[in-house]
This record gives sequence, C-alpha cells and structure tokens, in this order.
Amino acid sequence: ADRVLMTDFNEDNRKIEEALVEMPKILFGTYTGTGTYGSGNPCKLTFNFKPRLVIIADASSSCNMLITFFGLTRGNTCIGSANSVYIATIKWTDTSLQWYTTSSADYQLNGSGKTYHYFILG
Repeated sequence: ADRVLMTDFNEDNRKIEEALVEMPKILFGTYTGTGTYGSGNPCKLTFNFKPRLVIIADASSSCNMLITFFGLTRGNTCIGSANSVYIATIKWTDTSLQWYTTSSADYQLNGSGKTYHYFILG
C-alpha cells in the first residue's frame, strides 16, 4: 500500500552521496625508483583525494621508510639496524606529496630500479 515516490529515491541517493564523501579514502601501490635524489630531483606521489597519512617502504630493506602526516615538512627516512636517521624535506598539496633528501637516492626512497610500496590514508 506504500507508494514508491521518486522524491524518496532522490533523498536516499543524496544521503548516500553525503556519507561517501565522509568515508576515509585508502590507496596502496608501488613505484620504481629512478636513482635520483636531492632538491632538484624530488619524488612525488599524486592522489585523487587529500592525503592525511602516507607510509612508503623500501621492499628490499627493513630500515628505509617514510611515515608522515599531512602538514609535516620534515620526516625521517631511515631508522633501523644502522641506527642512522636521514631527514627528508616534505611538501604537501591537497592531492600530492613530494619529498627529497640530500643523502642518497636510497635514503630518498628512490634507488635505481628498486620497488617501493606505499599506503595512503585520506
């Protein structure tokens, strides 16, 4: 006896769209290093949402990784068995992250031909 009205569908779809906008976005993947480093050769990841947390790890090392939160401008790229810390300079936009170190391509997470894994939460 309850008639289905188009306005009911439209209202329900509006509520679903609003809820989806608020849901966290997750992205993971890999990239291959090019062997370059330094301020003139930053690494860059681009997303279709605003990143809040980014984790990048060197698949061949238990040491080299970058974990950073939106807004931070510096981060560590190696803390591990060598007890070494290399500082990365970080630049954010609403849809990307750039970083570089002046230490080496490996510590910039950009070693030539190496595979790097990333996890982004937005």
